[in-house]
Amino acid sequence: MMKMRRQGGFLLAKAHRLSDRVSSRFMACEGIEPDLAQEPVLSALWGEDGQRIGDLAQRTALSESALTSILDRLGGQGHVEGV
Repeated sequence: MMKMRRQGGFLLAKAHRLSDRVSSRFMACEGIEPDLAQEPVLSALWGEDGQRIGDLAQRTALSESALTSILDRLGGQGHVEGV
């Protein structure tokens, strides 16, 4: 049973890394080069317009004040609208 738990964690971590690489490559193809703080925010925003900042904070595990700062930078770079 313990081996299966470790394998499950390993597979989840591997899937997460693969997802990060895919989203990074896609963003690079679109001319977007986010920093480490911006990437999870862009990923959370992907395909879902009009999100509330509180919901976005929960999805990214960031505080609303940190999120506001990141969104302001992304807005200044032209990557998000309605900030």
